[in-house]
Amino acid sequence: MLPISPSQLDTADDSRGLSEKARQEIEERLVQIAEEGHAAIAERLAELDAEWTAGRIAKIALAVGILVGVVLAIFWNTWWLILPGVCGLMLLEHAISRECGLTRLMRQAGWRSAIEIEHERWALKAMRGDFRYLPAVHNRTDDDAIARLEGEGGLAGDPVPVERENRAAVHEMLEAIEER
Repeated sequence: MLPISPSQLDTADDSRGLSEKARQEIEERLVQIAEEGHAAIAERLAELDAEWTAGRIAKIALAVGILVGVVLAIFWNTWWLILPGVCGLMLLEHAISRECGLTRLMRQAGWRSAIEIEHERWALKAMRGDFRYLPAVHNRTDDDAIARLEGEGGLAGDPVPVERENRAAVHEMLEAIEER
């Protein structure tokens, strides 16, 4: 099976999988939610759990098209079998490329792709602090830095500023999620 790059999930030629417009919309929403606090994060995560993607709606519409075409072919005219054939080809296209013409139409109508929803979900979970206690995959201990820290009685580098603007923190978080 061929690997699917995130850019195939968006109409923009963006290797991160998000168009710049979608990224900005997510960032604005996250800044607003960060200002509202933990209750807003929990509420938005619940909304994301209930949100339907453009691909899901397209698959449902194509399945309904297949069923309607078969029923009309049985009770009306066999020429209606063209409809399930076309819908089946579109489902095949969706299975191969993760997108079809109907999915693109649904995206233009305002439904979001799964990758947009997942980016927002992961960013919200990071904002909530879900990942702070997870162990690091790589242990990047610098023996020289530890020796300097112990020998000089201070930090081995410039301290990381604790307070940041919400916008800068959200922007940095989205960058980290996109790099995963």
